[in-house]
Amino acid sequence: MPAILQLLYASRITFRENASSQDIEPEVRRILMQSRQNEPRSGVVGALYYGDGDFFQCLEGEPEAVRDTLERILRDDRHEEVRILREQPPGKH
Repeated sequence: MPAILQLLYASRITFRENASSQDIEPEVRRILMQSRQNEPRSGVVGALYYGDGDFFQCLEGEPEAVRDTLERILRDDRHEEVRILREQPPGKH
């Protein structure tokens, strides 16, 4: 069984929310679409929550793939104040 890393982080948005949208916020929709393309290719699964200008996400997968995904998030200018809330090492689930 391959090693699995679980990582939870929170961040603040840097974009202006579109209050007139009746559906999901357009920038968040773009992030979700991008995640749906990138994460399966890397073997990472995740759950993303967005509300009140904050993101909260749980990522799981092989440790290197999860850390690579986090590095992309840290470089993404739509996030700021990225805080790692939990990093569960492989074998501790």
